[in-house]
This record gives sequence, structure tokens and C-alpha cells, in this order.
Amino acid sequence: MPGGRRRRRRDGCGRRSRGKGGVVRDGFVLDFISGTKVLRETAREQVRQRIARALFHEYGVSVDDMEPDFPAPVGGRRRRVDLAIFGSGEEHTLGNLQRVVVCRPEPKQNKRGAVKMRDYEQAAKDLDEIKPFFEEIEACQYGLWTNGLEFFFLRKKATKFQVDAEPIGDWPPADETVGERGVLSRARARRADPEMLRTAFRRCHNFIHGNEGMPKDAAFWQFLYLIFCKMYDERTPRDRRRFWAGPQEQFTDVGRSGIRRRIAPLFAEVKHEYGTIFQGSEEISLTDRALAFMISELSKYEFTRIDVDAKGAAYQEIVGTNLRGDRGQYFTPRAAIRLVVEVCQRGPAGGDLHRGGQRQHPDQPAVPQEEAGRGHQARSHRRTGGLPHLHGGRREGRLRSAREHAVQTLPRG
Repeated sequence: MPGGRRRRRRDGCGRRSRGKGGVVRDGFVLDFISGTKVLRETAREQVRQRIARALFHEYGVSVDDMEPDFPAPVGGRRRRVDLAIFGSGEEHTLGNLQRVVVCRPEPKQNKRGAVKMRDYEQAAKDLDEIKPFFEEIEACQYGLWTNGLEFFFLRKKATKFQVDAEPIGDWPPADETVGERGVLSRARARRADPEMLRTAFRRCHNFIHGNEGMPKDAAFWQFLYLIFCKMYDERTPRDRRRFWAGPQEQFTDVGRSGIRRRIAPLFAEVKHEYGTIFQGSEEISLTDRALAFMISELSKYEFTRIDVDAKGAAYQEIVGTNLRGDRGQYFTPRAAIRLVVEVCQRGPAGGDLHRGGQRQHPDQPAVPQEEAGRGHQARSHRRTGGLPHLHGGRREGRLRSAREHAVQTLPRG
């Protein structure tokens, strides 16, 4: 049986060493779990590496408790688990195998720029890959089938006569069980792995645009309404929060109706709170099924605790490349932005730009920031003929709609 081998230690910064030379060739990827292996970067491997990072950062699963391609004799043959998860600190044996992940390559977008998301019934044939692990490995309690965009979380449901795979909205963190519905409103949402948060946004977009057939423009605004609701809800005490979904609410008509009953008054409060942004006639027109799906996806994360800008990520994932072009918007690639900023900061001949806005050469005495600020104000005063210089607020008000401005200024809680 596979031994309980230990993984390479992390350093104090939580990062991994990259081995000799520190460079990974194109077409290969450094394995997140081992921290030393260099693997061929196939479409399936990309998904597996993304899931491994999410399990570590979001669910608190140690890399020491993960093993890729773990051999398991189930279903009358020897199979390899794409990603096996064992009890904390336990040996990597069948008796300690608690969760299994099946990874498949990410599907391609259709001509509309979306992927139609399947439900559990439509994906039943793929999910049958996990059921043998539940039936033959007593310790195995949770499963996940994913292609990087579709996520089907399963929980073992054992009765006296049979073992079934029960759909659930998400896995619990490491060494925890799925919470009951009555306490979920008080649960602390997790901090998102940036890549997985963008994936969650893409999943929401694909569902309302690909499954519901909603135009991209309308899909964007429906998504944005829920972003407002989510961030507004995070300002309230945990025991009074309404932006949440129970483990199985999204899978039943009664559960979906319950989610809408919580969100409808919450959105009414948002429109009243931001009266200068909303006209008051806006409505969440998503079907109960789509609304429940999106609430289940977004409620997993605490937006005020994430490193990425949730509003910016939402805009880029939901609007999409095609709609940006329709609007005449073509965003500058981030790599080009970083290059321009670096060049501007360095200045000519290796000099640096002073924080106050004046170019600073290595042999030039430093200019106090207060003096630089007064000089800037004087020049602005002369240029505008004594009128106050117009910065962002009023000027941007003439260049942007109130709603686009709201995306930039929405409080973080």
C-alpha cells in the first residue's frame, strides 16, 4: 500500500522552492503538491493544479494530506484517483482515504462565448465514476467531479441496503462536516483563492448566459445586482445575514423559493441605501434556479477578505471580450500596464519618479513632498485661471454613468 510519505516543507512565506535554476520550461508546470516535481502542462493537469491550490488555500487541506494518481482497487479493477485526500496527518492508505477528486479537461466555449452548465442529472454518467469509491471504501465520505468549470460536489449517503452519492452545494473545510441549514447564516465565509474566485464568476456568467439564454448585457447587470447585495450583506452581523444557501437548497423547489424570499427584501434595502445609483424599478429577473445557483456560488466567499478586486474581476469575467468590443472598450493587458508603471517609476537614465510627481535622478537632492505638492497646486491654479482643479469626482461624473461609478466606489464593508 502507498506509504505515508511526507511532503517538502514550506518556508516562512508559505511559498515553495522551485528546484534547480528556479525556471520551469514552457509546456510544463511545477507541481503544487510536491513542490519539486515538474509535470507536463496538459489541460487535465491544469485543472488538477488549480484544485490542489484551492483545497490548500480555501479548504485548509494540507499538501501532506493530498496525493495525485493514488492507486485504489475499486469496481473490480485498479483505478487511479486524480486527487486523493486523506485524514489529517494519517498515512496514505485506503483506510484513511476520505475524499476523492476526478479531474477532466476544461470544456471549450461555444460561439456565444459561454459553456452550458449541466445539472447533476445531466452529468449522472460522469458522476458514476465516484460512486464505486463510496461503495467500497468505508472512510471515503466526499467526492468531487470537475472539469475546471463544472463542479459537482457529492456526499456519501449510506443506508442499510445501499450507498448513494448525494449532491451538495460545496465541501466542508478540512476535518469538518457540512453544516446544518440553521447555522449557515452565522458561518464565516472563506477567503478566496484568486483563480477560484474568477472561476466562480465565470460559472455564474455561463449559467445565466449559457443556460438561461439571457443577453450578455442583461446578464452583467443581474450579476452586478447580486454583487451589491453580497457586499451590503457583509456589513450586517453574521446572525442576521441573508446572502447564503443551505447545502441542498439549490436542488429543490422549496429551497430555491426560500433563497428568493431572503434575497428579495435584501435587494430592496440595497436600492434604498444606494438611491443615487438605482432608480428603484430594478428587479432581479433571474429564475429561481439561476438565482439559487449564483447565491450558492457567491456566498462561499467573504468579499471583504479577498486580495483580488471583486468588482473588477466580476466586470472582466461577466462582460467578456466580445461585449467589451461592442462597447468600444479594449482593456490594456496587465503585463503592459506593469511595464509602463515600472518604466515611469524608474524614469530616464535609471532615475526614479518622486512620490510627489517630480522626476528624481540619483544625483539630484530630494525634494520634500510638501514642496512638490505646493508646486503642483500652484501650476494647477495658473492653468485653470484661479478655479479649483477638477479631480475624479465631478469630472468622472460627466464621463461615467452613475452605475459604473458605483462599481468603483462600493464600500468594502
